[in-house]
Amino acid sequence: MKAIRALALDATGHLWVAEGDSVPGRVSVWSTDAAEGRLVREFFAPPAGTAAAVDPRDPLRMFAGGCEWRIDAKGRAACLGVVTRDPMRAARYAVEKERTVLVLTPTEPGPELVFERAGDGDWKPLTTPPPAPPTHKLSLVRTADGTWQFTTTDGFTLGPAFPAAESPTTASVTTSPDGKISVATSGKRAGNYALTGLETVRPLATGKVTIPTRK
Repeated sequence: MKAIRALALDATGHLWVAEGDSVPGRVSVWSTDAAEGRLVREFFAPPAGTAAAVDPRDPLRMFAGGCEWRIDAKGRAACLGVVTRDPMRAARYAVEKERTVLVLTPTEPGPELVFERAGDGDWKPLTTPPPAPPTHKLSLVRTADGTWQFTTTDGFTLGPAFPAAESPTTASVTTSPDGKISVATSGKRAGNYALTGLETVRPLATGKVTIPTRK
């Protein structure tokens, strides 16, 4: 049970629990007539995303919405466990002798994630998730010719420079997977920039930065 959002008792004394988690989305019903509660029934929201695959070893077992599911003879699904909470756009199984492997393709650009099945709802990662992209804090430097240039604290510059008359105090920075940086400023200047001095540029997080102006 995760992220409980609401509780309610019905006329029969059953406790209904609504969870705020979306992997999976669930409402569960529990008995309250004993020292310990007992799960009576659970209702699941439709799995999110497009990544889904059926286990070739068992057609009543599948992956969808970040979870492993079992379908009973009446077509009802039960969640066996969470495989990953990261958004995925594709999934496929691979089997070899006694091993069952699940290969997941992330929604965002990055390497595929591979998990090996150890039991119902129990998946062991065979790959290491990629590290978080580095961040570059921006500052604004006035050059000898009177123009302004974005620079980063780790020694890289953003080009092109722009006139002093268009000097901003804040900038909204977004980047694309190919390393291009779009800067919208509080001044007149807004355009596309690229980090220079780097062979490979990881995407930066979208957000606002405050730029200390040097005179």
